[in-house]
Amino acid sequence: YEYRQNKATDAPDPYVNATPKYLSSAYTTTTSQTRVPTTGQYSLHEAYLEVAAPLLRDLPMAQSLDLSLAARYSNYDTVGDATTMKVGVGWRPVQDVLVRGTWSQGFRAPSILELFQGGREVSLQVIDPCNGGASANPSLPGCVGVPTGYNQANYNLNGLIPGTTSGNVDLQPETADTLSFGVAVKPHWVPGLSLTVDWYDIKIKDAIASQSPAQIMSLCAVRGGVYCDLITRDASTGAVLNLVQGAQNLNEIRTSGVDATARYEFNTSIGRFAAMIDVSYLSEFSTVSPDPAGGPAIVDDRAGKGDRSRSTYPHWKGQTSLRWSDGPMNAMWRGRYIGESTDVVNTVKDAKTDAVFYQDLEAGYRFDRYDTTLTVGINNVFDVMPPASYANAPINFDMYTYDVRGRSAYVRLGFQF
Repeated sequence: YEYRQNKATDAPDPYVNATPKYLSSAYTTTTSQTRVPTTGQYSLHEAYLEVAAPLLRDLPMAQSLDLSLAARYSNYDTVGDATTMKVGVGWRPVQDVLVRGTWSQGFRAPSILELFQGGREVSLQVIDPCNGGASANPSLPGCVGVPTGYNQANYNLNGLIPGTTSGNVDLQPETADTLSFGVAVKPHWVPGLSLTVDWYDIKIKDAIASQSPAQIMSLCAVRGGVYCDLITRDASTGAVLNLVQGAQNLNEIRTSGVDATARYEFNTSIGRFAAMIDVSYLSEFSTVSPDPAGGPAIVDDRAGKGDRSRSTYPHWKGQTSLRWSDGPMNAMWRGRYIGESTDVVNTVKDAKTDAVFYQDLEAGYRFDRYDTTLTVGINNVFDVMPPASYANAPINFDMYTYDVRGRSAYVRLGFQF
């Protein structure tokens, strides 16, 4: 049993929170972004029980059969109570093979910020689909009234528009169902080798999330009506004065895919080696949003796509490494792979974002005295640049997915006491 209480308060300094002012000497404004004070709290009671039960042992086609059960009851003073369950099975028909599966439920209450955060000014990176005005976008009802020739004033500078983000006291908890199934193999005739493959399927209902600025702008432009209520424009120029972005309960988030790993460790006359390959395939990453106009739910599957700013979800990702150790010395090579994804259709480049492969090196030495280790390393050895993405113009790459720093070195000293 557990009882917790969380509280948070944010009281912005009046001077820092003052409205930005014009600096006549520099012909610019100060860069302060104001925010409303935030205060909130919640408490909860939780009780949970876990059971691990070995059912079979040392039988034909059942070297072992294990069952794991878990239950948790949560009671929040903000969103009520819920009970979640978990069932896991591990079956080892022979000593070298483990077949495993899990079904579980999840429950997450909204956080203090998601519930109570005061309005906060932000700068949002997004390309306005109404650039050019209504006359240049006759098929977009949300661009009606935007003057001809309108273009984002700062598009070529940083692609930012002003916005406001805040909490939502009407949020409900999100729940999830997770199903996974996998196989692990450790063949006794190849000591040091292990292979695993796992499939997963996750559905989050009433998911707490914020639609991206690109989604909000696109829905307004393409569908018009209530979708444009979150966007305020200057009537004379068409410029976006404010875009409201807040947490909401989406209908559902669905994701599924496969993870596979191969490891092999072996000894040689020059030391011990450990090789690893880890591959992931994302088959689905969908958000299902309610249609405020009353139509069917809006499904947006992002798997394999990178045609929105700061929103890249390649189907394939992977990592491989080779480690060597001999007495106090060790070294490692690592490769990181991010697969290709789509890009917006454009006249500058093809409509895809290329795959990238980063390589890292590391070497270390362990000193017996004081049990000290010294490690030096280089990340992104060949200084591979992020792949060009038109969707992320004008910075031209997704800073949340790819290596922004380029080649970088580090030194790490550690000791135990």
